[in-house]
Amino acid sequence: MAKQWTKELDDALTTMHGAGMTAKEIGSIMDRTAGAVGQRAFHLGITKKRSDSLPIDIPTYFDDETEVPVDFMWRGEPTEWNAPKTKQKPLWWTAMMWWRK
Repeated sequence: MAKQWTKELDDALTTMHGAGMTAKEIGSIMDRTAGAVGQRAFHLGITKKRSDSLPIDIPTYFDDETEVPVDFMWRGEPTEWNAPKTKQKPLWWTAMMWWRK
């Protein structure tokens, strides 16, 4: 079974990672593999390999009357121009994919 990470080891890992040490150096000090150190740093959220926000800004739309964020923009009633196109599957498809009705 793998060694358990304690609060003290997590604090030491955070300090060493913040000082700019590599995972290989930290692993040799803590007697762990570089992969284990990298995985724990990723789990703690101290690496730059992930972000809590999206890389792009998603526009937020507000309703003019209620000033509440709207998840989608109203495009009006469906017409022949903006209605979703649905196409019926051919007969051979429904016979072959009988479980996907």
